[in-house]
Amino acid sequence: MTRFGLLPLLAVLSLAACNGREVIGEQDPTNSADVGEIRAALTGAVTDVAVLHSPFPGLSDAQLAPIIAAAMPTGFLASGTFTGDPAQATGRRYRIVWDFAAGNNYGTDGGCNTPPVPPAPAAAAAGGVARVSGTITLCRDGGPFTRVYGSVDQVAGPSDGNFQSYVRNMAHEILLYPMPIGGPGGGESRGP
Repeated sequence: MTRFGLLPLLAVLSLAACNGREVIGEQDPTNSADVGEIRAALTGAVTDVAVLHSPFPGLSDAQLAPIIAAAMPTGFLASGTFTGDPAQATGRRYRIVWDFAAGNNYGTDGGCNTPPVPPAPAAAAAGGVARVSGTITLCRDGGPFTRVYGSVDQVAGPSDGNFQSYVRNMAHEILLYPMPIGGPGGGESRGP
C-alpha cells in the first residue's frame, strides 16, 4: 500500500527535476577573470549586450538583444545596467556577447569582434524551441575576458521563465563566479 502511494509522488518529483532546468556546462578553461575588475568595470556603466544567432524563429539578433539585456541581473552592481542598444553603452572597453550557435569550443573570440548592431523593434511573437544552448562572453578590448557555455530545455520563447532564469544564471556565472586567476580548468558548475 505504501509503495503505491509513493509512486505518484516519485513521478512528480522526477518530472520537476528535469522540467526545463538550465545547465551551466563549463567555464572557458582559459578564463583568468578578476571579480574586482569586473565589478569596477561594470559599476556605474551601461554595458552593451549583443546577440549572435538568435535561437527563436521570427526573432532577429537585434530584436533579442534588448530582451536579454533587460533580463540580465544588476543587483550585484552599485549602479550598472545592461542595454541592447550599443549607442547607449558607456562602458566601451567591455561588452557582453551571447552566441546561441557556439558550442563549448572556446577556440574563437566569442563574438567579441562582431560589429555592434542597433536594436530592432520586437517581433509580435517568437516561436519556442526544445533546447537553447550557447555561450555568454564578457569581452574586454575585443577579446574574451571570461565566458561560459550552458543550455536550457523546454523554452516557450524569450519571455519564458526557463529562458529568463538561464540568462540570469549564465550572467552570474561569468560576472560573479568566474574562474580565479591561475585557477583550474573549466568543469561542470551546475546541473540537473
